[in-house]
Amino acid sequence: PTRQRRGDPQGAVEAGVHHEQRWRAAIERHRHQAVLAVARRFAVADMSYEVDEVGPAVRRTIARTCTAAFATELLSHRPTLPPGVSADQVSQQVVGVTALERLRDQAVVLAGVRSARRGPPPGAFEIRLIPRAGRWRVAAITVV
Repeated sequence: PTRQRRGDPQGAVEAGVHHEQRWRAAIERHRHQAVLAVARRFAVADMSYEVDEVGPAVRRTIARTCTAAFATELLSHRPTLPPGVSADQVSQQVVGVTALERLRDQAVVLAGVRSARRGPPPGAFEIRLIPRAGRWRVAAITVV
C-alpha cells in the first residue's frame, strides 16, 4: 500500500500565495481605474458647469460623482460669466486625469484642462475623492 502525504505540499502553498498576490493586485488596479473614471466624469461635467451649461445631464453627473454635501454646495452656487463673455470663449476641455495619491480613505487626482479655443494656457485642478457606500465620490476640488 502507498502512503499518503499529510498537509499541504510546498508547491500548493506557493501557488496559493502567488494567487493571493495576483488577486490583490487586480483589486488595486480596479480601485485605481474606478478613482480615475469618477474623477474624469466629474471633471468633464464640472467644465460644462463652470461655463454655465447646467443641463439635467450635468447636474445628474455632478450629483452621482460627488458626496451629497459637495454636490449641494457646488450646485447651489451657479456660476455666472462676466458681461460680454460667451461660454465658447472660456470653454475648457479635460485632457487627462492622473492619480497623485491614493490612500485607504482618500485619493487625489490631477485633472488637466486646456482651452477649447485660443485663449488662456492649459491649467489643472486637484480633485479629492473619498469612499462612500462602496464608491469613490468627489469631496473637494482645488485649482492649481
